[in-house]
Amino acid sequence: MKAAVFFPGIGYHCDKPLLYYSRKLAQECGYEETIALSYTYDGGNIRGNEEKM
Repeated sequence: MKAAVFFPGIGYHCDKPLLYYSRKLAQECGYEETIALSYTYDGGNIRGNEEKM
């Protein structure tokens, strides 16, 4: 079984074009399972904070 897992980033979810069309392409190329992860980060803003990054 071929599976593809998609990991969105901060401020970018799997419904946006880059990951949406990548999932469609994976399905067309024979991947039986495409998993789009959805998660949240509650640690506050890490942008610009070198210690948290």
